[in-house]
Amino acid sequence: MNTNEPYQPHMHGESEQPDDFKAMMIGAVFIFIIAFIPYAVLACCLPQIFGALLAVHLFTSQYSYTLTTGQGIKLGILTCLLGGLSAWVASMGMYFLFDYQVGAKEGEWISLTIAEKVGGAQAVEQAKAAIAEQQAKGLGMLQIGIGLISSILFACISGLIGGSIGAKLFQRAPNNL
Repeated sequence: MNTNEPYQPHMHGESEQPDDFKAMMIGAVFIFIIAFIPYAVLACCLPQIFGALLAVHLFTSQYSYTLTTGQGIKLGILTCLLGGLSAWVASMGMYFLFDYQVGAKEGEWISLTIAEKVGGAQAVEQAKAAIAEQQAKGLGMLQIGIGLISSILFACISGLIGGSIGAKLFQRAPNNL
């Protein structure tokens, strides 16, 4: 197939739009894997943006199809929601089954570093006491709810950014379908 021509479903015996599920799953798996790499939390939402870009790239290359910005955003958001929420569910499972919080050591290190730079040794001691107190309490329903809502918001924002950039970056045909 010539990559300069738009994807024509009727030429391939199809009557509807090409399926974006495979591209979405690959992007979501990328996001899921990156979520469990130590210190990846420091990259903020970049792994999700790259996951959305990956999904758009795979979809547009497989079908030689140019997505509109809205289609790219939709694919990006769905990819990030799938990968981000899967990682959140897995991390909650790890917490409840093994009492292990993904990214807790990295978060503690960041908090103590900031406390040291801003307030000195006394602030570090106060931060250590607050961290120890929170670890003794564990996660409550409020923290779990905030984690879920923030995961959804970050996924939507990252998907919007990655999908819109991907739709413009990976144009495969002069005209959209």
